[in-house]
Amino acid sequence: LQLGCALQLMTVRFLGTFLEQPLAVPESVVAFAAEQLHISDWSDLPQYGHSRARFDNRPQIRERYGYKDLSESGEQWSLMRWLYARVWHSADTPVVLFDLATLRLFERKVLLPGVTVLERLVARIADQASERLWERMARRLDKDQASSLLELLERAPDSPFSNLEMLHRPVLRQSGPGLVEALSRYDRLRSLGVSDVDLSALPTARIRNMAQQAVVRSPTTLRHWSDHHLLGTLLAFAWVYETRALDDALDLFDVVMMSVFKAAEEQGQEWQRQTRKELDNAALRLADICDVLVDPKIRNVSVRKRAYEVASRELIQQAIQIVRELARPPEERLEKEMVERYRQIVLFLPTLLRTLDFQATKGGQAVLKSLRFVHDHLSTLSKADFSSAPREGISRGWEHRMINARGRVDSRAYVVWTASRLRDGLRRHDLYVPRSERWSNVQLDLIQPDEWQHLRPQVCRALDLPTS
Repeated sequence: LQLGCALQLMTVRFLGTFLEQPLAVPESVVAFAAEQLHISDWSDLPQYGHSRARFDNRPQIRERYGYKDLSESGEQWSLMRWLYARVWHSADTPVVLFDLATLRLFERKVLLPGVTVLERLVARIADQASERLWERMARRLDKDQASSLLELLERAPDSPFSNLEMLHRPVLRQSGPGLVEALSRYDRLRSLGVSDVDLSALPTARIRNMAQQAVVRSPTTLRHWSDHHLLGTLLAFAWVYETRALDDALDLFDVVMMSVFKAAEEQGQEWQRQTRKELDNAALRLADICDVLVDPKIRNVSVRKRAYEVASRELIQQAIQIVRELARPPEERLEKEMVERYRQIVLFLPTLLRTLDFQATKGGQAVLKSLRFVHDHLSTLSKADFSSAPREGISRGWEHRMINARGRVDSRAYVVWTASRLRDGLRRHDLYVPRSERWSNVQLDLIQPDEWQHLRPQVCRALDLPTS
């Protein structure tokens, strides 16, 4: 009797429930319990499995060690509330939810119900949360928005695929035309008109999971869903993939500008290799002339005569011209090669500035002014007067390349400089695009105090933490 009771106690501690056959445990477990109880002979143990005592021991163990049934003391209601909060705020699969519910019951010393009972409970809560989410999302749409979303299921022009299938595919070409294509994809998603639909009170993880469901399901399958389910899923797709398309376009801009920098760097290195010999010769010739200038043995009146003996006037002038053409000021790096990439940059920059709404923190205001100036002169970039262009933040190297002796601004150099500053500003997060995730204002992503007070109970409940 004592050994049988001990086996049931070990079982409920380890498994969280009593076995229907309390002796259906490994023999090593029986040996371990017998050793702990100093029992050397347990040959009569099988009788315990058929005795009334096995049922009498269970309430004794529950009372002594604080185990409860799921139906007692509101435990089922507590589990349902916890499951609902978890389902609402996360995209956990039913298998994960089942495991988490099992762990919660185990930790709270609630005897585990049958597998099918818990499975049905998890499935019912998940269905209720999904229905509520679909209904609340569909209710946020007006007739025009719903109509534009349903058009996603129609076949795209000159394509065997639907509009939805065409729009979820990212652009793979890492080039200026590819960036224009990526911006066009973002513009098409934005034209669905759901950007302003407020989903801030709804769980982001669930919305993203719904968007993924729209991608993996065929349009034929989606048409068989209920109206709320279909419209909610299409709204999730448009809302999520508009942001993804925006991030993809900005990522591609970063890649394209990186390729521009790399090409300019390679061109600069190649130019240095090609001109190094000529520059070295000119520098050495001028060094010989300088030796004459600083030689104290040569009288001042004889310096020029002695210099012309080392090199003729024509050779000296030629060397000076070569040095001035080939040598660069220490502050100038790749500005010359970058300006030569103007045609490559102007292929996508006007479209980029027309399509995206760039904003700036305090550190990016100067760049934003330059961007807006370039945007205002998009139609006449090559002919526009850039004399009034903002000049704050121009480095000495760019100033030397951009502004001539008369103070006139080279529009091509200004555009290239602005594009390079745009990339730098995005990387530092001095510049951002409001709807983006990866290129947004990171401080605005923090939950604000007033919003947190509203979300605190649900979030803490989902994480099984006290609301304090």
